[in-house]
Amino acid sequence: MHPDAVVLLPPSRLATAWTFDPAVLAGLAAAAALYGRGLAVLRRRPAPSRQAVPGRQAVAFFAGLCCLVVALVSPLDALGGTLLSAHMAQHLILLTAAPLLLVYGRPGLVGRLGLPAGLRLGLRDLERSPGWRWCVRMTRNPWAVLAGVTAALWLWHLPAAYDAAETNPVLHAAEHLCFFLTSLAFWRLIVDANPRRRLSYPAGMVLAFVVMLQSAALGAVIALSPRVLYPAYGAGASLWGLTPIADQQLAGALMWIPMGGLYLVTIIALAGRWFAAQERRTPQHGTPRLAPEPTPTEVAP
Repeated sequence: MHPDAVVLLPPSRLATAWTFDPAVLAGLAAAAALYGRGLAVLRRRPAPSRQAVPGRQAVAFFAGLCCLVVALVSPLDALGGTLLSAHMAQHLILLTAAPLLLVYGRPGLVGRLGLPAGLRLGLRDLERSPGWRWCVRMTRNPWAVLAGVTAALWLWHLPAAYDAAETNPVLHAAEHLCFFLTSLAFWRLIVDANPRRRLSYPAGMVLAFVVMLQSAALGAVIALSPRVLYPAYGAGASLWGLTPIADQQLAGALMWIPMGGLYLVTIIALAGRWFAAQERRTPQHGTPRLAPEPTPTEVAP
């Protein structure tokens, strides 16, 4: 995160501007270790259980962690305090690429296997509590998830909230955590491998379409605004040879086009899976056969 958000990053210092926040590094390392341990346990089980998480899903999970490294550790994080467009690129990763890849890797199943036996028992007790069950119901309710994603997207991009988060490390961390958690809930409804936890394909397409409209509308508002919405980035833009309005237009375009493109690809993929599922359910009829010739006993006299 930004321990000192008022320090601007010039191009000459970009390559060395890595952000080694202990909390972020510890969280990423713990997630990788827990998933790796759970994957090892799973691979030692009989064949049907081993196939529950194919290799491509494990690769996706670690790719999602790499996306978080890019967003929160690489120089992109430090540059996010200087350029609005860089900060928007962080949001793009936290809202789309990272949570999508992590959810596809089935972290709940693998992570549970990676826990020590005592912690697994404690987790079972926690899952029986009313508070935990309420949280689970909310994350499986598409209306609640849509409300959370919409609120996070629009409220944190209000100029007052955005500027406050940029100058306050605690608010900045809360902003990114809010984006990430609401997006995890959204993508879980769309790409979870368990059909009991995932929306039907048509419902998933509708939800993805509504969220795509939200991001496109917000991106358009930012990109097409005739005035600077986030004046705190004015000095940083000039360091990189940009005007504040050009930096803002680039930020809006990142929210509008790449994010909308990913949602559109998701909708197309869901439609393809839906049609394939419908085709599998439809009885396959072969070429109609000619009626057999009647036998002599069937011919009327």
